[in-house]
Amino acid sequence: MSGEKGKGKKSPKNEGLFDDLEALSDSEIAEQTEAMKASSRAAQEEIKRLQQERQSQISLVQSLRTIQESTRGIGKERNTLLNQFRAIRDESVKKKALRDEINQNVPPPLEIIEQRLVETHRRLSTIPNDLSKMPNRDHEVKLFSFFFELQAMHAKKKVGNELHQQYIELLRKQKEKLNQLDKLNDEKKSVAEDARKDAPGQKANPKEIRKLNERISDMLESINQHRAESKKLRREIGRFEAYIRVRKKSSQKG
Repeated sequence: MSGEKGKGKKSPKNEGLFDDLEALSDSEIAEQTEAMKASSRAAQEEIKRLQQERQSQISLVQSLRTIQESTRGIGKERNTLLNQFRAIRDESVKKKALRDEINQNVPPPLEIIEQRLVETHRRLSTIPNDLSKMPNRDHEVKLFSFFFELQAMHAKKKVGNELHQQYIELLRKQKEKLNQLDKLNDEKKSVAEDARKDAPGQKANPKEIRKLNERISDMLESINQHRAESKKLRREIGRFEAYIRVRKKSSQKG
């Protein structure tokens, strides 16, 4: 009876802040802390990726505005440049679609997948000192199945990351072609009109620029959401690490 009465008592100093952590073991706390740190790093990478893509879109809008305001026509080189621009644009659309499909099918960032691969491999390849803790056959089969699934996810995600880099490079090339178009002054026809006819999907008109600006705004909103998530994770990591210090200190005193 006396043991049951004392079981619910908590340190007044930590009451409320660490309630949900007191039932966890040291290894569970350490594992969750590392997982949150990996998620935080992944969020930072996603912020970096979105900022990079957003900056490319901003540069593209600036180029389109310059083209729209241009009053000079373009000469024979126009068709070559516009064909090149169209080819690059179409390729970038394909790359983005493939990248988005992979990200939809395999949502976890590459870093998280790699961390789970290492953890699962360790569990499969390590024999515990206490043989009674050896996993049974069904559990081991599930672990192997999960490990192979992680390997497949890892391969897919690497392809997705490569596609993203290719997509960013194609956006840069689009900007280069638009800059070259802007410098051509051979004809009196508006470059914006040529863009409407020869480059559908990247028209140099207010409507297209407005769509791009809306996309840029959506990216900023997504960046802010990821920043808020990262900030929340950092706070939670700080709480876990503080509790680890409190527990160690209490253990040393005990």
